[in-house]
Amino acid sequence: MFAVRGADDPTAPARPPPPLPTVTEEAFREILRATGLIKRLGEPHFSSYGIRPGQWGVLRSLHRRELQGLGPPRLTDLGSLLLIRPPSVTGVVDRLERSRLVAKIPSSEDQRIKHVTLTDAGRRLVERALVSHPEWIVSLMSGLERREHASLLQLLRKVTAHLAILVEHGSEAHATRARASGDGDGADSGASSQLSKPRSR
Repeated sequence: MFAVRGADDPTAPARPPPPLPTVTEEAFREILRATGLIKRLGEPHFSSYGIRPGQWGVLRSLHRRELQGLGPPRLTDLGSLLLIRPPSVTGVVDRLERSRLVAKIPSSEDQRIKHVTLTDAGRRLVERALVSHPEWIVSLMSGLERREHASLLQLLRKVTAHLAILVEHGSEAHATRARASGDGDGADSGASSQLSKPRSR
């Protein structure tokens, strides 16, 4: 399945791809492992507040925007901020709304567009959780010495920046393929309109 053919001769016999350097593969696996362990540790921590880790991400994002003096984001913007696919973020927000921790407000310009805001109960929950949240983060990071935190942050920022570029290029390639496969002006204009939409930051 992973065999590749010669670049110069597409009819050449398939050959296996070069193996990943051991340290590269191990580093990648450790990133995945650390992410999974943080999620597992987050379950009991956030359950003490009656929420799940994914719900905390939404609540904390909304609270942070309030502190920055920004207005309630659109539901679609939340997905971009948290790197969550639209169906997933909609499900999280719906559950938070049923718990009366957030509210969806129709846009004054377009009633079909929904903005998401914290309710008073949601705001109180976030502020209560933030009392112990820094201590919890410190406990997770205590496996490293304090001076190592800065080194880790620098490395993770480099990895994140590189991954963001790959995602951007992947999105552009997907849009290009969609535009190329369209028939007629209508398909082309539809693809173009999708590409022209500004990305939420």
